[in-house]
Amino acid sequence: MDFSFFLSVLRLVNKFIDACFVGSFFSLNGWKFHCDNMLSLNDSLKKDMADHEEFPIDVRTISWERYVEDYVVGLRKYALRDPLSTLPAARRKQTT
Repeated sequence: MDFSFFLSVLRLVNKFIDACFVGSFFSLNGWKFHCDNMLSLNDSLKKDMADHEEFPIDVRTISWERYVEDYVVGLRKYALRDPLSTLPAARRKQTT
Protein backbone atom coordinates (compact mmCIF):
# COMPACT_ATOMS: atom_id res chain seq x y z
CA MET A 1 0.00 0.00 0.00
CA ASP A 2 1.23 3.47 -0.87
CA PHE A 3 2.43 5.36 2.21
CA SER A 4 1.24 8.75 0.85
CA PHE A 5 -2.28 7.32 0.47
CA PHE A 6 -2.17 6.20 4.11
CA LEU A 7 -1.09 9.69 5.22
CA SER A 8 -3.88 11.37 3.24
CA VAL A 9 -6.48 9.03 4.76
CA LEU A 10 -5.04 9.65 8.22
CA ARG A 11 -5.30 13.44 7.68
CA LEU A 12 -8.90 13.03 6.54
CA VAL A 13 -9.79 10.92 9.59
CA ASN A 14 -8.12 13.43 11.93
CA LYS A 15 -10.02 16.29 10.29
CA PHE A 16 -13.28 14.38 10.73
CA ILE A 17 -12.52 13.72 14.41
CA ASP A 18 -11.70 17.42 14.92
CA ALA A 19 -14.97 18.42 13.24
CA CYS A 20 -16.95 16.05 15.46
CA PHE A 21 -15.25 17.36 18.58
CA VAL A 22 -15.68 21.04 17.68
CA GLY A 23 -19.33 20.69 16.69
CA SER A 24 -20.39 18.28 19.44
CA PHE A 25 -20.82 20.94 22.11
CA PHE A 26 -23.27 22.84 19.95
CA SER A 27 -25.04 19.89 18.36
CA LEU A 28 -25.52 17.83 21.53
CA ASN A 29 -26.93 20.59 23.72
CA GLY A 30 -30.30 22.29 23.54
CA TRP A 31 -30.38 26.06 23.45
CA LYS A 32 -33.20 28.43 24.21
CA PHE A 33 -32.53 32.15 24.33
CA HIS A 34 -34.88 34.77 25.67
CA CYS A 35 -34.71 38.17 24.06
CA ASP A 36 -37.25 40.17 26.07
CA ASN A 37 -34.77 42.99 26.72
CA MET A 38 -33.89 43.25 23.03
CA LEU A 39 -37.58 43.34 22.09
CA SER A 40 -38.30 46.14 24.57
CA LEU A 41 -35.24 48.07 23.35
CA ASN A 42 -36.48 47.62 19.80
CA ASP A 43 -39.92 48.90 20.80
CA SER A 44 -38.40 51.97 22.44
CA LEU A 45 -36.29 52.68 19.34
CA LYS A 46 -39.42 52.56 17.19
CA LYS A 47 -40.46 55.84 18.81
CA ASP A 48 -37.44 57.48 17.17
CA MET A 49 -37.56 56.15 13.61
CA ALA A 50 -34.12 57.55 12.70
CA ASP A 51 -32.46 55.42 15.39
CA HIS A 52 -34.62 52.44 14.52
CA GLU A 53 -33.56 52.56 10.87
CA GLU A 54 -29.89 53.11 11.68
CA PHE A 55 -29.73 50.37 14.34
CA PRO A 56 -32.04 47.51 13.29
CA ILE A 57 -32.02 45.17 16.29
CA ASP A 58 -35.29 43.27 15.90
CA VAL A 59 -34.21 39.65 16.40
CA ARG A 60 -37.41 38.45 14.73
CA THR A 61 -36.05 39.66 11.39
CA ILE A 62 -32.88 37.57 11.50
CA SER A 63 -32.56 35.21 8.56
CA TRP A 64 -31.70 32.08 10.53
CA GLU A 65 -30.96 30.11 7.38
CA ARG A 66 -28.31 32.66 6.39
CA TYR A 67 -27.04 32.80 10.00
CA VAL A 68 -26.47 29.03 10.11
CA GLU A 69 -24.78 29.10 6.70
CA ASP A 70 -22.39 31.83 7.87
CA TYR A 71 -21.83 29.90 11.11
CA VAL A 72 -20.82 26.74 9.24
CA VAL A 73 -18.46 28.70 6.97
CA GLY A 74 -16.87 30.26 10.06
CA LEU A 75 -16.58 26.85 11.71
CA ARG A 76 -14.82 25.46 8.64
CA LYS A 77 -12.52 28.47 8.31
CA TYR A 78 -11.52 29.14 11.92
CA ALA A 79 -12.06 25.90 13.84
CA LEU A 80 -11.15 23.36 11.15
CA ARG A 81 -8.75 25.68 9.31
CA ASP A 82 -10.15 24.72 5.90
CA PRO A 83 -9.33 27.24 3.19
CA LEU A 84 -12.41 28.94 1.76
CA SER A 85 -11.37 27.67 -1.67
CA THR A 86 -12.71 24.23 -0.63
CA LEU A 87 -16.29 25.52 -0.18
CA PRO A 88 -17.52 25.13 -3.78
CA ALA A 89 -16.44 21.48 -3.91
CA ALA A 90 -18.00 20.82 -0.48
CA ARG A 91 -21.29 22.38 -1.62
CA ARG A 92 -21.29 20.26 -4.78
CA LYS A 93 -20.77 17.11 -2.70
CA GLN A 94 -23.53 18.13 -0.30
CA THR A 95 -26.15 18.49 -3.07
CA THR A 96 -25.39 15.14 -4.69
